[in-house]
Amino acid sequence: MKIGFIKPQSPGEKRVVLLPEDIGGVIDELYFEKGYGSSLGIEDIEYLNRGARIRNRKEIFASCDGIFSLKPIETEDYELVRDRQVFIGGQQPQAAGKDFFDTLFLQKDLYIIDTDIKTRLYHRDKIVPVKWVQDYFSWENSVMAGYAAIYHATLSHGILITPQTRIAVLGTGNVAQGAFKFSSQLGAKVRMFYRRTLKDFKYTLGLWDIIVSGIKLDDPSQPVLSREDQRLLKPGCLVIDAAGEAGVTFAGTHFTNLENPIYEEDRKFYYIVTNTPALFYRSISELLSQAFRLNIFDRRLQDYINLV
Repeated sequence: MKIGFIKPQSPGEKRVVLLPEDIGGVIDELYFEKGYGSSLGIEDIEYLNRGARIRNRKEIFASCDGIFSLKPIETEDYELVRDRQVFIGGQQPQAAGKDFFDTLFLQKDLYIIDTDIKTRLYHRDKIVPVKWVQDYFSWENSVMAGYAAIYHATLSHGILITPQTRIAVLGTGNVAQGAFKFSSQLGAKVRMFYRRTLKDFKYTLGLWDIIVSGIKLDDPSQPVLSREDQRLLKPGCLVIDAAGEAGVTFAGTHFTNLENPIYEEDRKFYYIVTNTPALFYRSISELLSQAFRLNIFDRRLQDYINLV
């Protein structure tokens, strides 16, 4: 089968998921959009020399059985989608990629291999765990998400973290660990709150200069902080949703982007950017390439389809 790799269209997204040196041994035929590795100075000939093929974007959609896109498919590509194609990557069909899922998934009888956290195959009314893929196989990308989010948010907001800065980090997963690492390196007064200690966090809302969340909630109807809770935050508090759960973790919030990362509401400031690892695209591309080669592209595309 044929797998096509398209260049991401999200603003500021420059990560390259499969580098030429990592494509050896992949069983399926690989096609790359022209200029796929240009953000890293990789020439198309480098992919050609490894046995891959180069096509333009329309040709990729027209000829390939599977389409790899690190981020959810953008609306401008909807018209190119063919019936029964397979879409691979961080498609997030119930979150950032919900529009694609709601618009085309059933209509075109598509398959989605979502690699966001736990790899799952979506087809029609079925959601099947892909058991041969290690959970959180791209964990370093998630750590970078937390690290980059607080780095970029404070830089964009024009503030320095000092030993006097009080920072609350919500969660204990990879994203939260990245935020904790950055805060600790600068000597901040940082405390991590586990899910079971979030009640304690609510007793301290007025103390924090910065709040960083690395939490993804199972129940969107139960935010960590309601609108009423947010009114108790210190004026000037910077709220960073590094997990990208706009309107979920902090009720009433909305996404921002790399160009306009922060907005103000009721004298609090909010940062909710979904692709923060792209800020360190050179460092993370090599890690992602190896992780996807060993966990996703070590199997035939047909193996995934056979799960349903």
